[in-house]
Amino acid sequence: MLRIARAALFAMVPRGAAGHGPARGRRVTARPLIVIAEAAVVAVLALEATTRYRLFGAERRGGANRRTALRAAFRRLVPDQVRRIVAFDLQGMVSLALWIARRRARGVRLG
Repeated sequence: MLRIARAALFAMVPRGAAGHGPARGRRVTARPLIVIAEAAVVAVLALEATTRYRLFGAERRGGANRRTALRAAFRRLVPDQVRRIVAFDLQGMVSLALWIARRRARGVRLG
């Protein structure tokens, strides 16, 4: 089950990038295609939750406390490449939010 869950995580990264393509091109995406894609995301999330729960339980039975067991389950489940991609995206979103927060308001001055 761990291999399937990791493969699903690898598959979801390019799927996320491909899913944003039609929105940029202003093309209309068929509603059944969107429903199928969202169902696939929900299925992957359920698989990930089940696998993480089982890994967590195995670590707890091994004698680890909750925090250590959660970290170990996360490290075993999420591949390094996916962690790097998510960290890079998160840093980009933080930079964008900081840029928006620090921007000066442009426009016509009063008076």
